[in-house]
Amino acid sequence: MLLLGCVFFAGLPVALGFLTPLALPVLGDLKAGLWGWVPLLTVVFTLTMLLVGEITDRLVLRTFKGSGKWGIEILQSLLSFVVLVLLFNLVMDTYKLALTSAGVALVLYLLFAPLINKLNRKLPRIS
Repeated sequence: MLLLGCVFFAGLPVALGFLTPLALPVLGDLKAGLWGWVPLLTVVFTLTMLLVGEITDRLVLRTFKGSGKWGIEILQSLLSFVVLVLLFNLVMDTYKLALTSAGVALVLYLLFAPLINKLNRKLPRIS
């Protein structure tokens, strides 16, 4: 149940990023024929974000060892934002919409991060 909660709260920001065209139709729409694929795209984008996020986190920590915690967190968030913009740009009509969707997803992810981390700490570890 805890793992399901972690997965849900990790994928929810990306799913809500896909709903940005419904809230702000003036910015554009998803490319033609992709609305039916949103659930699968949400899973793929979330897994991609988790994988790329893990890689960039390790690179940032290795490269900027002496930096403060806040600087490292900001750089990791910016790299995640860039990856989200690139991913959303693949499926959105306009760059403005991709940028806005990535912003929505990143802000929501930052809001859910403490809850995700709390649930993740409660998960049993496999040795």
